[in-house]
Amino acid sequence: MEKNKLAFVGCGVIGAGLAVNAMLAGFPVALYDNGDLDVVKKSIREILDMFVENGAYTRQQADEAAARAVYTQDLAEAVKDAVFVQESIIERLDIKRDLYRQIQTLAGDKIVIGSSASNLIPTQLQEGALFPDKIVLGPPTSSPWWRSSRANRPARRPPSSPRRSTPPWARCPPSR
Repeated sequence: MEKNKLAFVGCGVIGAGLAVNAMLAGFPVALYDNGDLDVVKKSIREILDMFVENGAYTRQQADEAAARAVYTQDLAEAVKDAVFVQESIIERLDIKRDLYRQIQTLAGDKIVIGSSASNLIPTQLQEGALFPDKIVLGPPTSSPWWRSSRANRPARRPPSSPRRSTPPWARCPPSR
């Protein structure tokens, strides 16, 4: 059975990690980012490589997952025929609301938008939307690849790091 297309808007640490999970689950995905798409592709490849190196997936499975991705800087192309959009952009309410209006103008009421916002509530995100009931909130506790890469390491916090000031994925070291 063919799976429906998913779109990921904002492909930094969180967006890329969520996209890889969808790709590995067999979903065709469109990855939209306004940054350098070569950086996004490299990030996706590094996450897939980490899964292979740790024995979670075979090289063939990772390559098949990678083949399910389309990279674009055209929002209309990203959301076309998608059934779900995962938004993982900067945590600025005005920018998120503008993006939701753009997506809903392009896709109508047929698409559900999920946000990874961690400091906003659903009603804030839905305000001003064309179809507010199609916007949901589902912040990850931490990026799926970050959890996986840290699974066998003891949790520790440097004495100088503040509690709860930043999410755990913001403190992880940059990828290789």
